[in-house]
Amino acid sequence: MREFRFRGGRPSGGAPRERLSYANVASTLALVIALGGGTAWAAHTYLITSTSQIKPSVLKKLQGKNGTNGKNGTNGTNGATGAAGANLTSQTPLPSGQSESGFYAAAGGDSTSGYIGDGITYAQPLATPIANANVIWNQTGATSPDCPGIGQADRGYLCLYDNEEVGLSAFIVYSTGGPPPPGSNTVFSTPSWGAVLYWRVSATPNFVSGEYTVTAP
Repeated sequence: MREFRFRGGRPSGGAPRERLSYANVASTLALVIALGGGTAWAAHTYLITSTSQIKPSVLKKLQGKNGTNGKNGTNGTNGATGAAGANLTSQTPLPSGQSESGFYAAAGGDSTSGYIGDGITYAQPLATPIANANVIWNQTGATSPDCPGIGQADRGYLCLYDNEEVGLSAFIVYSTGGPPPPGSNTVFSTPSWGAVLYWRVSATPNFVSGEYTVTAP
């Protein structure tokens, strides 16, 4: 270091021109640290909980570009056309071996003679009418070989199952033709749309009701 001599409280030789050196800077820095200035560089940790804490220009650089949409796949070929469904309207004959059911009822008031009658209309016609001999009247609680129970009938049979009957003695049916008197040559149309039922009255009161099932021939 340069040496100065003082005379009368002032440096000799006029105002000196001091030149900074590494040693000057180092000693000054050491003095600042010794006095506690080092606390100005204390380390800090920051927790970012929202994008609003990030400078917009920096945030923009952090955001990636949207990817491109992939191409749609090609459409598959159409499947084969299925077979046409069965036409089961009220005009379509009931297929052979299939059955349908319904109700019947008739009453004669205070009459003690003659007949009471009813007509059965099939929901679907029969391509072939039921033979008169194959229309079976089962009185309340009764069954027969071709009419084993309510809701059942062998192929080619019309089965009547009474729920109740009072004051009746006989049964007449016209399925292929009629109406009475017996022996009429009237022939019903084909396909068959139903049957005509008669019961002979024997007492008063007189009435009958029940359920039928028919199975196409």
